[in-house]
Amino acid sequence: MAQAEERADFLARKKAEGETIQRIGPFYIAYRETQPERYRSDTVQAVRDYQEFGIKPIVVDSFERNSGGRTIRTDDAVTGPDGQVYLVNGSTIDSGNSSAHEAFHVGLRRNLASAQRFYEMVQGVNVLDETVSKYLGEITDTYFEETGRRGAGPI
Repeated sequence: MAQAEERADFLARKKAEGETIQRIGPFYIAYRETQPERYRSDTVQAVRDYQEFGIKPIVVDSFERNSGGRTIRTDDAVTGPDGQVYLVNGSTIDSGNSSAHEAFHVGLRRNLASAQRFYEMVQGVNVLDETVSKYLGEITDTYFEETGRRGAGPI
């Protein structure tokens, strides 16, 4: 979910909410870390899935990032510009898919050759090709149905 919000307003709001605030490059991020005893059962499994990729996510109750006068709230998981993964406690997205997806982003941030090769390969795909377009549509439809974001518009 995205909203217009100037940096100063974002920082004041997050400070008042008692969240951890960090500056990473042009971004400010804010989150409230979840204590392990408060992890939901699906979050416990998600942490295991992430660990299979060598990722130790920070589990949070909320996560927002602000840049360029815009704040975006994440309801699932996100890889920060520094390569740290933040996992929202109780996320409804499939953790197996989510962990693989974020592992790719971590790989790009760490300049892993395998992640870079995959990225370059995908860049060469002709999205106007009928078969490719069909599969991209199916992936998008499935994502929006599973996350409940259908009709929410672009972030």
